[in-house]
Amino acid sequence: AGARSIFLGSFGDTSASGALRWVESIYGDPSHGRLLIAEEFEEIGSTLRIYDMAGRYLGIDLDRSQFDGQAEGIALWACADGSGYWLATDQRQDGNRFQVFDRVSLEHIGGFAGAHTSNTDGIYLQSGATPAFPRGVFFAVHDDQAVSAFDWRDIAQALGLRESCD
Repeated sequence: AGARSIFLGSFGDTSASGALRWVESIYGDPSHGRLLIAEEFEEIGSTLRIYDMAGRYLGIDLDRSQFDGQAEGIALWACADGSGYWLATDQRQDGNRFQVFDRVSLEHIGGFAGAHTSNTDGIYLQSGATPAFPRGVFFAVHDDQAVSAFDWRDIAQALGLRESCD
């Protein structure tokens, strides 16, 4: 009994502005009908492209000036009312920056970095409380060797974000 697959379809824009060349990550936000897709091909300007949930490019990219390196991991801090924040890795030769965007408007809010967190592809945001992180925690892979944990309270305080959805 081996694995089998069946082709169900594909998606992606073919225009110069919307084509997907080097996809790193995809994250869906059904509440807003969006797929955020990390396009890491620097020659055209690495950023997050916005598609709808059916796979159609909406003609929207996140602010490319916030990605000096490659757009990589994507995470969502989501509140039930539809508000929240998108986080994305800007993987750079001189160390990562983690960029934060408004969930609704997609406007850039700010960025942060870890003292010893670089070469990050994968990220994860746990918005619920844990014993060590009562307002949530942001995890980022460090150089395929370790994981860094950032207390959401520290990120929120540094960037003027909400600590909770309450």
